[in-house]
Amino acid sequence: MNDRWPRALPAAVWSSPALSVLALLAILYSAYLARSLLIPMALALMLSLVLTPAVRTMHRKGVPKAVSAAGLVALLFAAIAYALLALSGPAVSWLERAPVLMQRLELELIPLKETVREVAEAAKKVEEMAAVEGAAPTVEVAGSSLRGLIYAHTRGLVVGAVSILFLLYFFLAWGGVLMRRLESWLRLEGRETPLREIGRQVQAELSRYLATITAINVVLGVVVTVTLYLLGMPNPALWGVMAGLLNFAPYIGPFVTLVIIAIVSMLTFDAPVQSLLPPAAFLLLTALEGQLITPSIVGRNLALNPLVVFVSIVFWMWLWGIPGALMAVPILAILKISGDRIEHLQPMARVLGR
Repeated sequence: MNDRWPRALPAAVWSSPALSVLALLAILYSAYLARSLLIPMALALMLSLVLTPAVRTMHRKGVPKAVSAAGLVALLFAAIAYALLALSGPAVSWLERAPVLMQRLELELIPLKETVREVAEAAKKVEEMAAVEGAAPTVEVAGSSLRGLIYAHTRGLVVGAVSILFLLYFFLAWGGVLMRRLESWLRLEGRETPLREIGRQVQAELSRYLATITAINVVLGVVVTVTLYLLGMPNPALWGVMAGLLNFAPYIGPFVTLVIIAIVSMLTFDAPVQSLLPPAAFLLLTALEGQLITPSIVGRNLALNPLVVFVSIVFWMWLWGIPGALMAVPILAILKISGDRIEHLQPMARVLGR
């Protein structure tokens, strides 16, 4: 009787609606409290799914997994460090100029009912503030500049990035061993399960999906960078990287990027037509990517319900912030692919699909 109770407990919990709701709330509350631990683990796990095929390929050619994993992590670290060093300067500069720039934008959007004299006087004051050479305006918050506040949070970002890279290494080098021993443990308990087969199928399909989405977003970022450069936008690489990164959160991410590009364009160009070209070009590129390119490459089997995607992004942003929004669609893909392979989860997969 005692041997059956632990195995019957999950079924008893999920068969009761009240207990199911309580269990779900407990899981969500635990995920919120442990977000500082779970977010790096989730990011490292998703990165490992993208890089696992490369590790397996090198392992078949005689390279130990520990060595190939270390090499890939080192390359990823070098790429991230180079991108941060190249883009941190322009990003901080734009943030520090934000107050003056927003005042200029406010002047450009003043209703036409305002008199020309009032607009000219206000514009003159703003131009005098912005025209001081050699002493860029600085936002003071509790005696600290914006640059100081940004650098004050650098330590936490660096610690988080290093944690993700270490976790990624161990996932790549030892994740397969852990799965095999987990399967052996389940079999010792008398629960025969095709865990390894299902796990490999899910991992292979997830790896292809995440690698495909990552490649599409990288290409989108490059195309946006080149397009904005040709249109004369300042710091096009910064906006291209932002476009590729935020595109992991469909709908919300491209909308935020569009708004930022439109604001920067209005502040950069005086001619109305010229200021409309960058946001219009970005809108066209994201429309082509979202409506034609990605669906044709990913395929109908992995197509997700747009309403479910939007709700998932909002939910994970509320729960885990920006990292949650970026991981919302990959999490949905994990559930969809797992549901297609596991019989008891197939109703969930049908709900998530188009």
